[in-house]
Amino acid sequence: MARHPRRRNPDPAGYTPQVGDRFSFALPGMYPFDVVVTNVSGGVATVVRTDPGAPPGAYGVKMPAESVAHFVNDLTGRVYGEPSGDPIIDAVIEGRATFLGKGDDGLAFRVDTPKGPLVVKASTTVPFQPFNPNHLTPAEAVDRLEAQQAASEAMADAGVPGILPSAFTRHGEGAAVRGFVVKPYVEIPERLTRRQLDEVAASVEAAHKAGWVFRDDLQVGVWDGNVYHFDTGKAEYVGVGKKSDPDDYWSDAHTDVQNLKRLFGKHGERYLTAREQQNPIAEFEALYGVDARSLTPEQRKQYRSLVLRLGTRIKAYLKDHPDEENGFWGAIPEYADEEIRDMMAKFKEPTT
Repeated sequence: MARHPRRRNPDPAGYTPQVGDRFSFALPGMYPFDVVVTNVSGGVATVVRTDPGAPPGAYGVKMPAESVAHFVNDLTGRVYGEPSGDPIIDAVIEGRATFLGKGDDGLAFRVDTPKGPLVVKASTTVPFQPFNPNHLTPAEAVDRLEAQQAASEAMADAGVPGILPSAFTRHGEGAAVRGFVVKPYVEIPERLTRRQLDEVAASVEAAHKAGWVFRDDLQVGVWDGNVYHFDTGKAEYVGVGKKSDPDDYWSDAHTDVQNLKRLFGKHGERYLTAREQQNPIAEFEALYGVDARSLTPEQRKQYRSLVLRLGTRIKAYLKDHPDEENGFWGAIPEYADEEIRDMMAKFKEPTT
């Protein structure tokens, strides 16, 4: 296989991948490696990772041929392009911005301005794990970033707090097209206060009530004295109802709740949903007054289902509120199990 030497960072506007092209990488925290183009056919290129100077193996990742230059550049935090006329975006294109890192859907840069630092997110064709499949074309990557910007604006318009103001720009054309989102730079404190955590919770709860879910770890920081999400790239509108119900285990919002609990726990606090804060014991005790003898088989089945749900909630409530006075329920460890078992027996079908 002939080797076609190329400069380390090819300009997407003038680069066409050829079999044998090799690029070398020495990235922070990683052993040096090379990538080699081993096949180009039908607008698709195969790129193989190998040891420096070593022959490529048989298997690699496939990507649009026009995305090979982006693949090489994005791994090193380099953005090529003609001047845009926007000084913030041009700071990224001209290499005057600080590269912060690469995520699944963008490269992040810090640009310092007289009015304070900004973050520029540039579209990327490359997945977070670069040798995974599903590489995009440059145009598809731009469209994805623009759709994320539209989702962010829609959440803010729906009254969801904690959404950073931002602006989208499409720049360049063909293989060199890029999307850019500019927004304020947030500081990420080592420890969030309870007030700041409650701000995050209020944002997530408002999003669910408006039919939005985040579908990702909650990435937050402080700007202008308040807490904001600095990345909502996976956010999606699922509609108001079952899919956005935080108390429904199977809902899209349930994962958000678990991420919120982990965030609170990381900073030494505990998060409880509105339902988890409600004491279900009174609702359970109301079942004592139900005359089971007059119930139909279907009604008995419905009551047994209710008992099971309430029993689960009661145990979770007692665990989440260990210092609260709850009579025998909290004072006697086996009391809850006995009461739930007896109530199940009350609504069991009578034997003849």
